[in-house]
Formats: sequence, C-alpha cells, structure tokens
Amino acid sequence: SSGINAEYGGITMNRSEFDEKMVSCIRMANKKEKSKMYIVDTRPKVNAMVNRAGGKGYEDVKNYVDVLYKNFPIQNIHVMRESMSKLRNTLEMAISPSAHISGVEESGWLSHVKVVLNTAKFISNTVSVEGHSVLIHCSDGWDRTAQTSSLSQILLDPYYRTLNGFQVLVEKEWLAFGHKFVDRCSLLCRNPDEVSPIFLQFLDCVFQLQNQFPTHFEFNENYLVELYDMLTSGKFGTFLGNNEKDRTRQRLSERTFSVWGYLWENITKFINPYFEHGAEIKADNSQLLRPSTEDRDLLLWTKMYCRYDLCCEAKTALDIDVETSSELKAVTERLSQTTVEM
Repeated sequence: SSGINAEYGGITMNRSEFDEKMVSCIRMANKKEKSKMYIVDTRPKVNAMVNRAGGKGYEDVKNYVDVLYKNFPIQNIHVMRESMSKLRNTLEMAISPSAHISGVEESGWLSHVKVVLNTAKFISNTVSVEGHSVLIHCSDGWDRTAQTSSLSQILLDPYYRTLNGFQVLVEKEWLAFGHKFVDRCSLLCRNPDEVSPIFLQFLDCVFQLQNQFPTHFEFNENYLVELYDMLTSGKFGTFLGNNEKDRTRQRLSERTFSVWGYLWENITKFINPYFEHGAEIKADNSQLLRPSTEDRDLLLWTKMYCRYDLCCEAKTALDIDVETSSELKAVTERLSQTTVEM
C-alpha cells in the first residue's frame, strides 16, 4: 500500500488518531494468524528526523499493535539529480576505460539503484514469504513510494511483467498517485530544484530485472527506452501535468494523443521473444522474483545512457573482460594452491 501521512507531525510530536486507526484497519485486514504489519519508510533515518523539524514526521510503533517500523536509505531528489549529472559527465568525456569505470562508480548511480531494489526485495519478500502486510511511505508519497511500490509489485505478480500489466502499473502507481512528471522531467516549465531522474531510475531498476530474468518479461528493454523518450519528447499528453487534477483540468485526454496508443501501434519492436507465456501465481511463491543486488550483477544501462557513444559499449565490454580475467586468475590461483596442498 502506498503511504499515508506519518503519525508524528513536527517537533511538537503531534499524533494523528485517524492515521493510527487506518493503520490498525490495514493490519487487521490480513487474516493470516499472527501476522504483523511493516511500515516501510523509504527515507534515510536522518532525513526523516530533519523532515520532522519541518512539520512532517514518522511513526512511533509504541502506539500500535503488531506493527514494525523499518527505514531504507533511499536518497532524496537532489542527491539523485547530482548522481545522474556525475554519471552523464563521465559518459560524455573521452577518457580511458579505467577512468570510465571509476567515474561510473564514483557517480553512485548504481549504488542508488541497488538501494531501491533492496527496498522492493524486502517488501515483496515480507508480503509473499512471511505473509505480513506492508505500508510504504516517504516524505510526500510521489517519488520513492512510487518507485518501491511499483517494483515490489513487479517482483510479486507476473501480470505486471506483461505489456498490459506494466501499462496499468504506470497508470496506477505513477500517474494516478501524482508523481510530478512536469517538475521531475522538466516538461513545459523548469524549476531546477524540482528536476530529478526518479522515473528514469525506476526504469533502470526494471532493466536490471529484465537482465537477470530474461524470460519473465513480455517486453524488452527497447520498450523502456522508447517509453522514456516519448515521456521527455512532449509529443503525448499522458505525462503532462503533475497529477490527475492537472490533466483533467486541461482535458489532455481529449486534446492530445496517448503514449500507450503509439507504443501498441509499434508493439512488434518491443516484444521479448524469450518471454514464457502463461505464468501464474502459485502457492509456493515460485513466481516471486528474487533479484541479486550484488555489485557484479548490476549493470550500466548502456542502451539508455550510451546509445550515442560508439566507445561506451567497448568500454563496458572491456570492464566485463577485465572482471572476467580477474575472476579466472583468482580461480586459477585457488586451484594451484589446492593442487599444492594435495
């Protein structure tokens, strides 16, 4: 469930009786015996404390029954914007492969992707394996909440890995819940402090899942790239407006074209030929995706970030070759030591 207002408001530590009752009702809706409820706060703990000083806050589990509170350190829009800026600067420079690798690492982008995926993994595992309910929130509910709620549903439910399901997911968790596409993607107007690659980061996370589970998605990475390109092109009204109220007031569904119609008209370019059809949710959780978030398993999305750089693919390939050579060398050394011992 996507978030509600945090229970404690500001430094005065005001409690919200309405929020406490709502959380209790959500917890009791789970009929599993001895089930608990997790409140997942996607802000770093220090950020949550700073937000409290600004009039917002976070929950105190002492005022709840069978409720646990857990923080995940997903950074704010400003940190993500700076990280993407560093990544792009690195990829645009004509530098040596070793400097390229160091620059990508120092940008922190893949580290941020890792934290977002780890949060989604925790949520999906808690729901599917442990049988507990989860409530997700951040500061406002339209950035980190949208990311982690969407990704956890993709991990949980094969439907959201289909073309129809993914469209529903974006419509539901991003458009209907009010992700500020105009501000975050600098559409129509520009406030530099509001721009941040939040939706792009979500798509990057989906790419990581596609890479690790190549038969589980009906659409390929070209679909993700095209969706982002059409979002930033301004050709379609789907993402214009920061919320449903804006889009309704401007009558965008009547006055503009939908990006989904365009994508469906070109669907042959976006079909994954390796997709395994007929996947269904099973009682043994066999359809739950459990991605690895080890550094070696998270890749730079070259088709998105390096598509105009003829050298970038070569640099990435060299990175893989160097890593593979290092692993082979280490294995050879271990085998040699084993042989000596024998």
